[in-house]
Amino acid sequence: MELMVYNRFHRVMNASVQKAVRLLTGGSLADGWDAQMGVLNQLIASLPAESAAAEHVAQFQGQPDARVADSLLQPVELRYTVESLSALAASCGLEIVTYHVSEWDKADDRVSWNMRWTDRDLQARYDALPDLTRWQISNLLMAEQSPMLWFYLQRADCGRPIKSEPQIVGEFLDRRFRRTQTHAALLHPAGQRRVSAEREAGAVRRDAGVGPVSAAPRSLRRTPDDARGVPAVRDDAGFRERIAGTRVPGDVGVSVSHGGGVRQAA
Repeated sequence: MELMVYNRFHRVMNASVQKAVRLLTGGSLADGWDAQMGVLNQLIASLPAESAAAEHVAQFQGQPDARVADSLLQPVELRYTVESLSALAASCGLEIVTYHVSEWDKADDRVSWNMRWTDRDLQARYDALPDLTRWQISNLLMAEQSPMLWFYLQRADCGRPIKSEPQIVGEFLDRRFRRTQTHAALLHPAGQRRVSAEREAGAVRRDAGVGPVSAAPRSLRRTPDDARGVPAVRDDAGFRERIAGTRVPGDVGVSVSHGGGVRQAA
């Protein structure tokens, strides 16, 4: 299963505003929801500029009450770290498998749970830790810059061994990829399937890249025409660089987002 919960460090300012509003309204809902919304809107409009919360709440000016209340007046919001989420999952008979890279993290350029240290000994100590321990350290030290807590989970009693992140990355780097071939097709309103005019004429359209064209950035649509002689990803520095979006040393693992639409060569 796939699960997303609030990252505690992403909600620090929201939680602070929530608490402040409750204190301003006496700490209870006795005056009703509308009264708290009124105080919250006053706070958004008049918070002193020197306040650390001023820039954060400014984004809610003029927003629908539902969005404002959900973020700044939420009475039952729960927030987690990697460690507390793992404990919650264990209490439900589940276990974390690996993380999901969300579109929001991609947009905010915070897709990796792995830190790069300037001290080689500390890097080795960090890399040797189990995934969950390593990610918890990253969660604590990267704080607001850590990714969303969005993970894949499985039943603890399913009998399926969990692969470590280095193992997943290593298996990816050992794969070989080839282009795929696709044909455009139209679905007639009457339910009849009709292939494109190009295919009817005998022309085969080969995609300009790997996987669905809509899913792959242009920089990834550059692989050999067939599987013969295609190097494994770990041996193809150019392809590794395009996948990772950055140049990496040959002995450093590449963090790869899930999905992608590329196919493994035979």
